[in-house]
Amino acid sequence: MTISYLMQHEDNIPDYGFPYINGAPLRTDRSNFYGLTRDKEETWVNIGTARLDHRFNDMFNLRNTLRFSHVDRDSAVTNPTAVLPDTLNRSRPQRDTQESILDNQTDLTAKFDTFGFGHTATTGIELSRETFDFLRWASNGPNTTISNPNHHQLPAKTLAQNSYTTSTGFGIYVADQIRLNQYFDIVGGVRWDYFGTEVNDKFLNDSATSSTRCGVIAVDLSSIRRRRRVTTFSTPRLSTLRPKALGSA
Repeated sequence: MTISYLMQHEDNIPDYGFPYINGAPLRTDRSNFYGLTRDKEETWVNIGTARLDHRFNDMFNLRNTLRFSHVDRDSAVTNPTAVLPDTLNRSRPQRDTQESILDNQTDLTAKFDTFGFGHTATTGIELSRETFDFLRWASNGPNTTISNPNHHQLPAKTLAQNSYTTSTGFGIYVADQIRLNQYFDIVGGVRWDYFGTEVNDKFLNDSATSSTRCGVIAVDLSSIRRRRRVTTFSTPRLSTLRPKALGSA
């Protein structure tokens, strides 16, 4: 068994640089900073993984991977817009998100021969649960001057979104690589997936959706023989879903 853990922390002050006028950067003192002292971008990433790889005999091998990840991101970035001759409009959207993913994948691989053909068959199951907590504030201003920007103003902000999303996923698959001879392989596989999500938003109507899908893979490796094969499957991420879109679907 292999156990690993990753922690990453980032704490910085984002800078959108100079605003544009007529398609070109504003000509001003290069040392000017048009953000606010309270601007920030702080991220915490924690990922833990446990992997079990057990070989029963020359025919069967079992692999199980369990992973939990949690990402916390808090950001507030000032976006300056110049209005000549000496006015600077600023917007400062602020977001606080927390995303957690718990995923487990189990694979069973069998190697055997039938009718003189070598088989490497893999079957498996994948289970996942994801949560996404999203807070967003809208902010306009405060305005300042282009030549002498004030970094210490306090922005006025309004909570614009407060949502909590949960999802579950399930997948099952089987694939087989058949070795016909020294030069030819045939690869085939089938996978079925289910993905369901529920969004609770204090500003919009709650909504839920689910989807299923299946796929079939058939590959003839007659033109080139590769001993390594990688196949990926993906499901929608909660951070890409919008409650309004789900509610209107």
